[in-house]
Amino acid sequence: MSRQLEGDIGQTLLDAAWSDLGQLTVETGPALSLEAKRDRIELIIDQIVVDPATGRGASHTPTEKRVRIRWR
Repeated sequence: MSRQLEGDIGQTLLDAAWSDLGQLTVETGPALSLEAKRDRIELIIDQIVVDPATGRGASHTPTEKRVRIRWR
């Protein structure tokens, strides 16, 4: 039971932190330079990998299946 409670509390804290980051981005984003925006993104995203489309056309492989994000 305590592991479930720990998991729930951890998820609640993570959700709150993500929400706070989103709000901060909305409020300060327009005032930041492009370089500052990139620096902020690099703090949370380590790598973005886009696999090539397969099949006879790009529409055969949905984008959401080709893009992988590795978080820090």
